Formats: sequence, C-alpha cells, structure tokens
Amino acid sequence: MALVSKKGAESERPPFGTTFRWYLALWKPHKGVLVRLMLLTVISAGLRVALPTLFAPVLESAQENAGSVPWSIALGIVAVGVLRSVVYGLLQYTRASMNFALGREARERTFDLLTELGPDVYVKHPAGDLLTRLTDDCGEEKMSWFACSGVFRLVEAAIVVAFALAVMATISPALTLVACAPLPLIAIFYLRLAGRLDVLFDTVQKRVSSLESFLDALFTGIRAVKANGLERSQAEHFSGLVARHRDAGIAAETAHVSVEMLYGYGWQLVLPTLVYFGGRQVMHEQLTLPAFVSFYGLTLLLVWPMLDLGSFIVRFRQSGASVARLLEIEKNAPEVSSREGAPARALEHAVSFESVTRRSEDGKRTLLEDVSFPVPVGGTTAIVGEVGSGKSTVLRLLPRIMDPRPGKVALDGTDLRDVDLGAWRRGIGYVPQ
Repeated sequence: MALVSKKGAESERPPFGTTFRWYLALWKPHKGVLVRLMLLTVISAGLRVALPTLFAPVLESAQENAGSVPWSIALGIVAVGVLRSVVYGLLQYTRASMNFALGREARERTFDLLTELGPDVYVKHPAGDLLTRLTDDCGEEKMSWFACSGVFRLVEAAIVVAFALAVMATISPALTLVACAPLPLIAIFYLRLAGRLDVLFDTVQKRVSSLESFLDALFTGIRAVKANGLERSQAEHFSGLVARHRDAGIAAETAHVSVEMLYGYGWQLVLPTLVYFGGRQVMHEQLTLPAFVSFYGLTLLLVWPMLDLGSFIVRFRQSGASVARLLEIEKNAPEVSSREGAPARALEHAVSFESVTRRSEDGKRTLLEDVSFPVPVGGTTAIVGEVGSGKSTVLRLLPRIMDPRPGKVALDGTDLRDVDLGAWRRGIGYVPQ
C-alpha cells in the first residue's frame, strides 16, 4: 500500500490579456487607493530624480565662492531629501497594506469558488493541491506582492528612468547613448530566458502541490500506514518529493538571481566607460565638472530602477504561473446553483427519483443508471447494495451536492433544480459516513 497522491493537471501560462483581466477584477474595488498610489509614485520618482540635479548648482556655487555654499541651496537639498523620505514612507506603507488586502481577497475569492464547485473537481485535484493553490499561489511571495508592490515599483522605475534619461540628454546626448548601450543586450538575454522562467516557476508550484497532496493523503491514512508497517516506504517517498522540490527551487532561484544580477549589476559595468568618456569631455571643456557630477549621479540613480525592472520581470513570470493555476480552478463552473427567482417549496407528498443517471466527469464510469423510486412523506426508505453500486451518489443527489445527468429528482413533481436551493437544503439533515 502506498499513499501517493495524484498529480495535478498541467497548467499552461495564460495570455497576458487574461492575466491582466484577472488582476483587473482584483483591483476594481480599490480605485481610490490605486489613484493615491499613482500620485505618491509620481511624486516619489520626481523627488528621487531631483536630488542628483542639485549636485551641479552646489559645485558651481562652491567653485565661485571659494568652497562655501549658500544656505538656500543647502536647505533646498535637505528639504527635497526629507520630503522624498516622507513620501516614500507613505508609498511603502500603502503598497504593503494593499499587498495584504489583495492577497486576502484572492484567497477568499478562490475559497468561495471551491465551496461552490461540484465533487468532480475534488476528484481531479487532490486536497493538498487545492490547499497549495489557496495558500501558496495566493501568497505574498507568489501573487499578492506582484499585484500591488510589483506593479507600482515598475511604474516608479519607469518614471525614474524616463525623467533621468531626459535630464541626462540635456546635459550630454553622447554620454546618454553610452549609458544606454547595455539595454539591447539585456533585452536579448531576457527574451531568451523568459520561456525558461515560466517552466521553472510552474515546476516549483507543481512540486509544492505534490508534496502537500502526499502529506494530506499520508496523515489521512496514517492508521493504515501504521497497521501495515509502511513507515519506511512512506518516509523514502517523502524524501524523494522533498528532493525534487529542492532541485526545482534551486533551478528557479538561480534563474531569478541571474536576471536580477544582469539588470542591476550588469548596468553598473557601464560606469567606468562613462568616467572615461565624461572625463575626456571635462578635460576638453566640452562639459563642466559640476554637470558631469550631476550626470554621473543620475546614472547611479538608474541602478535601483534596473534592479526593480529585473525583479518585476521575474515576479511577473512567477505570478503568471500562479495565476494560471488559479484560473485552472476558476474555469470550472459550479455544477450546482440556485436558479434566480426560484421559489421555496415545502415537501407535501413525496420526493421521487425519475430515470436518474449519473456518470463520472470523464464519462468512463457509470455511477447510477436509469434509477427511479419514490420517497413518500412519513415513510422510511432503505437503499442497499454492494460497494460502488451508487448508494452514496443517491444521497448526494438529494441535497443537490450533484445533479442527475440525465433525469431528475423531483419534489412533488417539481424538478429540484427549479426550487430555491438554500431553502431546500435548510430542511435536510445529511450525515455522510
């Protein structure tokens, strides 16, 4: 006996538009907060770029006044720095709050859906796999961070890069071209790595699901494991699952670090080149020293936005893998629902099963076939049969945990599907074995 869980179904990465619409539904109730975040992001980016541009007037003033700097300039730098810290603190707090709010709502939305879906979904996806999607895929690391912080850090990075490059171009167009030289190589590297990131992150999530599903099956059947002396075999299987999860995690993290290093530290390789060409321009009086210092400060300012860009790309692929797994659940429509406007009906005469047939989702197994019998008010009906003959299926049809396909369960001649579901279930006592 081995308590090995079923593997989850393969999940393909959804198109960008599908992922965006999924996030759009998550963002929609928070329009006011999103507007506030956008304003804080623009202000924070503008203040970040403003600081290096103040280097030039400081140096020019020091050159003209024998090393002294007017109080107005010094106070201006302090004011910009303090304001930038305050705005950035508010921005960080708002982003963090939204991360948790969006993560909670994604979990609640998925949980509500799981409680509405029919039993076929739970046959297709083991409990451990569903638990992983509800907790890990909706978690801070995979999805909720990206839903807010990831997106707005990208917006801030894009604004900083745009503002900084615009100012740099006014100082020295030639040096700006030198600073942008690594961009084509970075883009090519990313395009070659993007597909691999999808596979790696999807594999990690599948390994987590396999591990959770095994543990769920193991602890549910722990008495059988003990009774049959299977502790060692289960421990060996668990060790193999952990090793596969570890290997997948290492591969994904290696790719993650490679992208972040390329975007963040690869960009810094251009700095010695800038010093060389910028120094020559200063020596030949094509550029003033204060202007070059401001230009160099703006170039250093681009390092963190490039790190954010690299982080966004990795998290986007990681988040996409998790959204694909959530969409895989969401594409299952609830099997049982209450028709809008359906009346509540009380049982007066009998509940009857009329030509009821029910097959498994894949159509390979017949659970019930053309079953008909009445259950009169005040009477007791016993249903007996061999294991697998459909007794439990009959009981699940009565409170509409599932519906017949085809046939109907009727309440005094009215199909239960035309009766208010909540009212009907409130009148039933259902105790599974």
